[in-house]
Amino acid sequence: MDTLANQMRYNPMLQDMTKEAFVAELTSDQPSIPVYFTHSVLLNKAGNSSVSDAKQAVTYIDTLPTDMIILDTRARQQATNYPLSQHAINIPHQNNNFVSMLGAIIMPKQSFIVVLEKHADLNPVLHDIMSIGYEYMIAGVYIIEDHGVHELVIHHKDLADTDVVIVDVRSAAVSTANPLTQNSINIPIEQLAGAITTLDKSVTYIPYCG
Repeated sequence: MDTLANQMRYNPMLQDMTKEAFVAELTSDQPSIPVYFTHSVLLNKAGNSSVSDAKQAVTYIDTLPTDMIILDTRARQQATNYPLSQHAINIPHQNNNFVSMLGAIIMPKQSFIVVLEKHADLNPVLHDIMSIGYEYMIAGVYIIEDHGVHELVIHHKDLADTDVVIVDVRSAAVSTANPLTQNSINIPIEQLAGAITTLDKSVTYIPYCG
């Protein structure tokens, strides 16, 4: 709570300035535009399917493919302790940023498999996937409740003799204000999917987020 007089005196955005200066200040340090935004705009114009239609179109699978993106919606601890596939991307559905991370990491028109903890998770997960128009990209649904979990041991390379580069996926503003080591590069999470092909495949990368 404050008085208008005080705001007029001290609020930097209410001081005498040109239109150009006002726009420049207001639009500085804006986050990157997620790749799904354009897709969502077109979807808003064309219309979307219903939740019931999307649910009827779901195909349940018993095995996880090795040639497709696997979206693991389980809690972080479950996905870490019992990883199902080296191809899995863990975006916990319980996180508030599930939709934004889904749209930032998986590109429009990329097919993916959805991993759920139990059947009761289908409706809320499907609803959120539909909120950005990604339901038509679901190639199958794998439910842990039907199959149980099997611990998968992933053997990583010895990084001692490797030139490791840290990929800082925080926003440009945060990365600049709180830089990491010199051996790091900043690619905001919203730009990561589109920048993957530009990374050197002979280098080992470690992602870093807030």
